[in-house]
Amino acid sequence: MKAPFVILRIWSLLWAFLVLTGVHGQQENLESSAKLPPFLTEVHEAWADSVMEQMSLRAQMAQLLMPPVYSHADTTGWSEAEKWVTEFGIGGVICMQGTPAGQIQRLRRLQERSAVPLLVSTDGEWGLGMRLDSTRSWPRALTLGGSRDLDLTRSFGQEVGAMLRSAGVHVNFAPVVDVNSNAKNPVIGSRSFGEDPEWVGRLGTAYALGMQDVGVLATAKHFPGHGDSDSDSHLTLPSILHDTVRLNKIELAPFRQLTNAGVGAMMAAHLYIPALDSTLGQPSTLSPRIIDTLLRQDIGFQGLVFTDAMTMKGFTSFATTSSPHADALLAGNDILLFPGDPQRVLAELQQAINDGRIDSLFIAEKCKRVLQAKSWCRVDEKPTGYVDTPEAEINHRSILSSSLTAVKNVENGLPFKAGIQSLSSLFIGWDGHPDATFNAVIENIMGTSMDISSQAVSAGRFISEGAAIFRSLIAPKPQWMAIHIGGTSHSASKQHGIDNDVIRQLERCAARASEAHIPLVVIVYGSPYLLERLETVAALSDALIVAYQDDYRTIEQVAEALTGAGAAGGVLPVSSGVFPAGTGHPWMGRQRLSFSPVDFNRKALLDSVVLNAIEGGAMPGCRLVVAHKGKVIHDGAYGTIDGTEPVTKATVYDLASITKIAATTLALMHLEEQGLFDRSKPLSHYLPELDTLPIGDRLIEDILSHRSGLKAWIPFYLYALEDSTAFSPAATAEHSVFLSEQCFMRPAWQDSVWRRVTEEPLDPVGTHRYSDMGYYALARIIEKLTDAPLDRWLQTTFYGPLGLSSMGYHPLSRSPLNLIA
Repeated sequence: MKAPFVILRIWSLLWAFLVLTGVHGQQENLESSAKLPPFLTEVHEAWADSVMEQMSLRAQMAQLLMPPVYSHADTTGWSEAEKWVTEFGIGGVICMQGTPAGQIQRLRRLQERSAVPLLVSTDGEWGLGMRLDSTRSWPRALTLGGSRDLDLTRSFGQEVGAMLRSAGVHVNFAPVVDVNSNAKNPVIGSRSFGEDPEWVGRLGTAYALGMQDVGVLATAKHFPGHGDSDSDSHLTLPSILHDTVRLNKIELAPFRQLTNAGVGAMMAAHLYIPALDSTLGQPSTLSPRIIDTLLRQDIGFQGLVFTDAMTMKGFTSFATTSSPHADALLAGNDILLFPGDPQRVLAELQQAINDGRIDSLFIAEKCKRVLQAKSWCRVDEKPTGYVDTPEAEINHRSILSSSLTAVKNVENGLPFKAGIQSLSSLFIGWDGHPDATFNAVIENIMGTSMDISSQAVSAGRFISEGAAIFRSLIAPKPQWMAIHIGGTSHSASKQHGIDNDVIRQLERCAARASEAHIPLVVIVYGSPYLLERLETVAALSDALIVAYQDDYRTIEQVAEALTGAGAAGGVLPVSSGVFPAGTGHPWMGRQRLSFSPVDFNRKALLDSVVLNAIEGGAMPGCRLVVAHKGKVIHDGAYGTIDGTEPVTKATVYDLASITKIAATTLALMHLEEQGLFDRSKPLSHYLPELDTLPIGDRLIEDILSHRSGLKAWIPFYLYALEDSTAFSPAATAEHSVFLSEQCFMRPAWQDSVWRRVTEEPLDPVGTHRYSDMGYYALARIIEKLTDAPLDRWLQTTFYGPLGLSSMGYHPLSRSPLNLIA
């Protein structure tokens, strides 16, 4: 039986070509006819035929069984799984809870014992983290529904698929393409992409094709649509009572889209839908009208059909026939998931064959379909071991950022305007120190001079002490107040984790902020369905953001969005309260630099370049910042200022001639925009005292372009050294201009500098010579037009509003000496 698997390895060499031609071409017009799944090709058919030639009918039946395995189970449990493989020849397993290393180890053992390689599946809707500890849990589908970013969703599918394959998984029971049109749905909720069938289908297609790009078979579920149920099929048989018009428009539409795109598999749900099959109390899993006629014939789906778990009460309590597993195959399903005891199920199927209800050709057709899927999935490949990557972290955070949804933003108050100096935050319901995480991001982006205060409290403490805590946070009159609602749940039956007493206390806090005229932003880290209970809070707030996920990554992305470094690009994927689906007031990121969430892999190289320069005497020290696509990917402080004082990230530097751009020219551009300044005029137009001097005739635009004929520079320090009365080590009546702690200057010396500038001989206009001299005159023009000292005007007009706390003249007035390079 091992010979065919040498053939499989040969077929695997062709797989990359098949992916390029058979998958990437499948995101065409979703309204086109059904498209074959990627494994229904001659290459995979040939391998399947070669294997089936050596299989008995019983072996073919066993290929249709997929029982569960748990990688944290004891030896006895895995001994039983090995028995299923060696004695019964089951076709595959579904991996449940455990560890990545345990799963890989035990799957290898099972695969080594299996005559035909196993098809390995899992429920990985939000990645391996849904089932395995210490692995990445990606955002849920509803978060992606908030982003409506198809490219990002496809990348998400590729990342999830790659991680699944690294852990030995070939089939993912995702995406969920149920249209969640019922806010009370106890089992779907955040697992759905939303309430719009078109977007559910488009996002589901992107996710599915992303997984199939990397060789993981995607499974659209739960056919024919579990989104409008008010009960859980794990516990009972939910009823969907809509007519066929509504079912075709809403529930079935995404499944048609994914069929047309070439999704590889479907999962049949345990539902009672009388408009599709009126057999009283019959689960849809057992309905030929629903699986064979509707899905196979009408919709045209030709891929694998899995049952939902056959141990669920929606099946066991309502499948009243003596041979429910055979009936499920007869209905049109291919693989029986969680079938119970494989030996008993095989006996049941054999009896159905003996009774003539099933024939060998029927079993062979299903077995061949399973084997073709195995060939496409390259089931003979050994898993490499769980892999997570920096790219995955970047994509994960991109999803969070693109989904953040501002459902209210009065007068576009967010993101924070430049110049914000104070922020207070209250975190409710979190474990640990969420405020520290949030504050660290705010300080990184906005600077340490920003006044930040915060508290984190449990929901219970907020109920009892929230009013007093809130008063203390708004007492200093912060420019913004933020309330972060955490500790949420995805479950509608658990009120999404927020008690009514918390809601009432939130309403009181929002009212107090409104009375104090302090702008309030409320962030909900959880289900958008919470908005229905937050209508009063929303009315009293200046901004309301839905963040979908309740974790520390999301806190950091919220901090970036509030500052403008990150985006809040989402819209509501569902309606809730007064907010209809599609609500959103998005803004783009990169209004400020933010910090990369992953370590820069060339840090050692950068460090070595800088340290070599320091050791070679090129400089005593420096700060090196590297930014790429709006993200700081490296920020390092090296060496010392003067041989003893270390350089830190708070060290300030003399920008020298950059001042021309960052101060003088910046001011002139602003004044020109206001119509107060004309660069085509001569200096004397603004400074009449220069009327009789040659410099007065020189045009400002010639000065700015360094072709005015002014000298390059004048060595004022030499003249100062010749004047023993110019400076004093201490302040005196005559020496009142502060230069440093031990140096004061006579005010008259400023006039001496100006006189030398204006009386210096000039060269003809037109020759380019870089010159500092004209900027003395330009500074006087700015001060005259603004009626303010240049340094103060720049601070109030530009540097302060931009949050440039260390930028400006006279560094000793803002920074201690040991921080000035």
